[in-house]
Order: sequence, then structure tokens, then C-alpha cells
Amino acid sequence: MTLGALGRLAVRSWDAARGAVDRLREAHRQPPRRVRLERFGAIVQLTVPRALVFIDRALARRTVAIGGAGEPAIWAGPETAVGDAPLSAPLEAHLQLTNRCDAGCQGCYTGATPNGAAGEWGLAEWLRAVDALADAGVFHMAIPRSLGGGEVAPAASRSRRSSLASRRRRTVGL
Repeated sequence: MTLGALGRLAVRSWDAARGAVDRLREAHRQPPRRVRLERFGAIVQLTVPRALVFIDRALARRTVAIGGAGEPAIWAGPETAVGDAPLSAPLEAHLQLTNRCDAGCQGCYTGATPNGAAGEWGLAEWLRAVDALADAGVFHMAIPRSLGGGEVAPAASRSRRSSLASRRRRTVGL
């Protein structure tokens, strides 16, 4: 290996180390995005790195501002291990805005048809659903551009998706 190659390797290593230190510093400046208390402790949504972290009650007490006097009601019973009890709400929800699709794929798992389904929700119902999911502590809501296959949703569904995505960013923050 030549002296020039060693120099370039040293510079790349230094740049990578400096980048890692900068990312760690940035992570310490970013408070958790959201927190949801659970029987085992809490689920913390980090900004940097972007992740959901499950922590026990002791760590939750040290890292999360818990309002009110005494312990939260969800912690009234004995502390459970992660997985010993169901979560208070799903971590994410996938929303299928319509069952209308002209593709006609054999074996469509959504049951979509060109006419859609009877009683499909309008924008008002979907907005209430998004709000209810956010209030329950759901961290992520997926509103697909398509119906689950390769067919792009009809124009009316795209407009509804845009309105819901805007509401989702305000209420869930993802």
C-alpha cells in the first residue's frame, strides 16, 4: 500500500468517525418525539435514530416527564415483561381507503371490485378514524398510494388520501 493510499484511508476514517460523533450529538439534542405508557414501562419514539424503543418503568421514570401525582394508572399493577401483556394500542395501522379498483386481479386479497363496497367511508369518517387512532397512541399510520396491489387509487381516493396524510402529520407526527 502506498503512502498516498494510507493517507486517503486515514482521511476517510476520520470523516466517518467525525460523522458518527456529530450524529450522536444531534441525537442528544433531539427529545423523544412521542411516548406511550404501557404496563411494562413505555414505548418511546426517537427522532434520531428514527426508532421505537421499549423501556422498563425505571428508565421511563428517569427519561419521560410523567405528569400528575404518583404513578400512572396503567402502572397500578405489577410490572410485566415486554410481551407478557397486550399493548394498549397497535404500533401502526394500515388504512385502505376504498375497495374500488378496476384491475380485476384474480385472488385479490382486498376483495376490491370496480364498484367498490357498499357503505365505504367518506372523508369525515376517515378523519375521525385517524384522530381516534392518534388518540389511542398509534405511532404510525400507512395510507397507501395504491389499493395494495399495483393499481393506483382512483382520483377521488387520491384526494382523500392527501387530506388524511395532512391530518396524520398533525396528529401522529410521522
